[in-house]
Amino acid sequence: MESKEAVKLLGFWVSPFSFRVEWALRLKGVEYEYIEEDVFNKSPLLLELNPVHKKVPVLIHGDKFWINAWTALCTEGEDREMYIKQAVESLEKIEQELIRGKSKFFGGESIGYLDIALGWISYWLPNWEEIGSMKILDPTRFPATAGWTENFRNHPVVKDKLPPRDKMFVYNQWQSKEIGAQMASARKG
Repeated sequence: MESKEAVKLLGFWVSPFSFRVEWALRLKGVEYEYIEEDVFNKSPLLLELNPVHKKVPVLIHGDKFWINAWTALCTEGEDREMYIKQAVESLEKIEQELIRGKSKFFGGESIGYLDIALGWISYWLPNWEEIGSMKILDPTRFPATAGWTENFRNHPVVKDKLPPRDKMFVYNQWQSKEIGAQMASARKG
């Protein structure tokens, strides 16, 4: 890195979007300081840098910063089926790209930016499928995508930087219930 300006990342241990930023930094060999953010007791720094959404990740480079907000959607019934259908349709497009490329990753034999952008599918989606008792990424229907998830998850840049699965499961299960309760309350109100 030519610039000696400090790079800092405010993240949360289970956020796929925080990990996406970390993977990109590691892949590019950028030295950075990771700052774990307590998303339930937000720091003054997070509130200063992201006063609207108050979410992670926040990437700071010198005096510039980048944010990404993500909101989970927990639904039931017909809405749930609609969202599952949309997710499967998206996976069909991903599958076609991987089949056409005939490579381990989207851009060839090494991880690129598209792999990083979609990397959450490899680790977080199976967790969410288990919690929601649903199957979106069926390896018999999406063999190229399933193979890509294995390649991505096992790459040294990614493999050494994933949250503990059991701890993540408990957190995502709790989050799913909380958001589901909030959505149910909003529908009644």
